[in-house]
Amino acid sequence: MEEFTIEFYNQYEAFIRHVKTGIMVVACNPGGLLRSHPISIEKVEQNGTIWMVAKKEVSALNLTPKEQCVACVTLSDMEKQQFLSISGTTSVSSEEKEISEIWNPGMQLWFPSEEDRQHIKVIKIIPKEVTYWDYHENPIAQVLQAAQSLISGTPYKAGKAATYTLDK
Repeated sequence: MEEFTIEFYNQYEAFIRHVKTGIMVVACNPGGLLRSHPISIEKVEQNGTIWMVAKKEVSALNLTPKEQCVACVTLSDMEKQQFLSISGTTSVSSEEKEISEIWNPGMQLWFPSEEDRQHIKVIKIIPKEVTYWDYHENPIAQVLQAAQSLISGTPYKAGKAATYTLDK
């Protein structure tokens, strides 16, 4: 595992801003079931914390401010064959101050009036571990590497991957 450096943060933030929408998986309900929901990342902090908004009524993200849950957000850019997984703990708020901090005009599609803003919850994920995969290679090089693996009897290693830990 590697340390979460400024260099990686720049790649992390750029990837999130490019892809923006991912799937959030949460383990925080009485039955212990995993729940998932598509979600858009609205803000990325320097320490890797990501901010999202959801309607309070979304049952798959039935998070409350009093409980801290384990969550994972995955993002993928299929065209570039790049993937990111952000695992950590959640923090939830419905405070107007936090809503205003990440509010942008695009959110009016889901929350068109002031009254609708009462139904917003801000979800933060404080990451403990981030894994990044990059399989974007020249297709000819991939075929040659695959052939070399078959001939030599060694496992094929596509692309590169790295896991970063964040000590909080």
